[in-house]
Amino acid sequence: MNTRSEPFDLRLYYQDKLYSCSELLQKADQQFVQGVSVLSVEAEQVFSVILALVQGYTRQQCVFPVSRNISQMASAGLLSQFEANDFDHLPVPEGSVLALATSGTQAEPKIVLISFNNIQAHCQSFFARVPVNSDSLWLNCLPLSHIAGLMIVYRCALGQAGMLLHQSFNAQQVWQDIFRHPVSHISLVPAMLAQLLDIQERLQVKVLPNTLRYVIVGGDRLADSLWQRALANGWPLLISYGMTEAASTIALGKQVDQLIPLKGFELRTDEDNNLHIKGDMVFSHYLNKESQDASSCFENGWFKTSDKVRIEQGCLNIIGRNDDMIISGGENLSPQAIETMLLSAPMITDIAVGTIKHDAWGQTIVALVEQSLTERELENFKKWLKKNIPSACRPRLFIPLSTFPRNELGKLVRRRVQTIIKAKYP
Repeated sequence: MNTRSEPFDLRLYYQDKLYSCSELLQKADQQFVQGVSVLSVEAEQVFSVILALVQGYTRQQCVFPVSRNISQMASAGLLSQFEANDFDHLPVPEGSVLALATSGTQAEPKIVLISFNNIQAHCQSFFARVPVNSDSLWLNCLPLSHIAGLMIVYRCALGQAGMLLHQSFNAQQVWQDIFRHPVSHISLVPAMLAQLLDIQERLQVKVLPNTLRYVIVGGDRLADSLWQRALANGWPLLISYGMTEAASTIALGKQVDQLIPLKGFELRTDEDNNLHIKGDMVFSHYLNKESQDASSCFENGWFKTSDKVRIEQGCLNIIGRNDDMIISGGENLSPQAIETMLLSAPMITDIAVGTIKHDAWGQTIVALVEQSLTERELENFKKWLKKNIPSACRPRLFIPLSTFPRNELGKLVRRRVQTIIKAKYP
C-alpha cells in the first residue's frame, strides 16, 4: 500500500469546539518543531497529542506520545532520552508514524514503531467490518498513550469521520455525551462499560440512542456476566482483540469465543497454541538507540505473539498470555480465565489471581479480593468455590486489597499482582 495514499481529514470536537484538520495543522506548526525524527509529546495532554499526530502524518514525522509513567521508559532503555526530552535524532526507519510503548502488564514493555503502511492497512481492513464515514461520530475516551486510543484518531481521519475527544474517562460525562451528541461509535474497556451500566441501571434508562451503532470493548477479557448484562441493557457490543504490534485490532466478534480476524491477517498456532500473525498491519521495528529491527521476533515473516489461542472454524478463542500461565496440579491455566470464573460468584465484583510456589502442586493460586468483603462474605466465597470451581482453579490464599493494580486502560498489571503476593508470602 502506498504511503499516505488516503486523504487525511480529521474533524475534532473538543471542549465544545469544532476544529478542522487545517486549523489543527496550523496550531501544530506553531507548537512543534518540524524536521525532527521523533516528535515527543506528553500523552496526558490530549489536545497536544492530536496536534502532533496531524503534524506527524502531514510532515512525515514519527510521533511518540510519552506517558508520565517514566518507569515504562526506563524498562525500555529510553530513560536517559526521556529525561532529557531528546528524541530528535533517534534513528527511525522511513515511513514510521508512531512510537509507542507496549502495555507492560506481563512482560517488560518495548517501544514499537508503527508505520504509515501499518496504519492504512489496519484502517482498510477495519472499515470492511466497522463502517466509518462522514456521518460517523466516534467518542474517544481512551488514553492516548495506548494503541487503542490512538487508532481511533487515524480511523476518523482516514474515514472522514468526526471525533469527540474526552480528556480522560469520566463515566458520567461519557453517559451524558452519548445522549447529547449523535455518537455512533465508542471504544471501551470492560471496567468502563461496567461503570456506564451502573449509571444506566441506576437511572433506569431502558433505551439507548439509536445513533449508537458500535460499542467496541477490548483491552481485557470481557466476563460473561458483564457481556450478558450489557446485551440485556441494549448495548450493541463488538468484542475486540488486538495488540500494539499489530496496529491495534486483530479480530472482532459478538462473543468472546467467536472472534473473527480482520481481512488481511494470516493467523496460525504452533503445537503449544502460541499465536503467530502475518500481514501488512504487523510492525517490523522497535525503537531504541540503534532502532534495531524486530527480525528476531519473526520466523519466515510470522510474528510470534505471547498469546495462547484456539482457532476453530476461522474464529479465535483467547486462552491467555503465554508468559503468565499458571501451572497447578499439572494443568496449564490462564489467570484471565480463572478470574472470569470467579467473577460469577455473587459476592465478588473485582478480583485478581497470581501464584506462589508449591512443592507438590507446582503453584498455589492466590486471590486478591476487595477489602470491603466482610469475613462472612469471604467465608461464603470459599464455600462457593468448593461447590462451583474445579479444584485446580481454586484460590487457596486470599489478600484483601483496597485498590487493584491496573494501568490507564483498567487492565490488571500482572507483574504488580505478583509483587503484592510476594510481599505477603515471600
